[in-house]
Amino acid sequence: LDLVLIMLGTNDLKTRFGRSAEGIVEALMSLSDTVEDSEIWEGSAAGRLGFIAPPQLGARADDLDWEHAAEWRGGRAKSAALPRLLAEACAARGHLFFDGNRGAVSSDLDPIHWDEANQIAMGKAVAEWLATTL
Repeated sequence: LDLVLIMLGTNDLKTRFGRSAEGIVEALMSLSDTVEDSEIWEGSAAGRLGFIAPPQLGARADDLDWEHAAEWRGGRAKSAALPRLLAEACAARGHLFFDGNRGAVSSDLDPIHWDEANQIAMGKAVAEWLATTL
């Protein structure tokens, strides 16, 4: 493998999981251990491992009138903290890091998912980042 990119963490923001931003980053770093301990990775002397922080949840996630507000209570604040915390963890371990806020934003209607334009923008932003990073 030349590169493994992991972008997880959004669903961990749900209230039912009771995770802090720090706990989410800790779980992501455990995935780092899993990848690095895998048989496939052992043969990848030049392989790089990177993480993409999911974009911050949109303002509607804090709107008590939104039908899913209870499911995401506190998620927006935690999502705002993820990029800095994940960047620090990646730096400490020598992993690549990309802030997903540079590529996508949530819509006013759906604070969690991206529309087509944001999918395309994220793809372009990650491709440009990788072209200048690798």
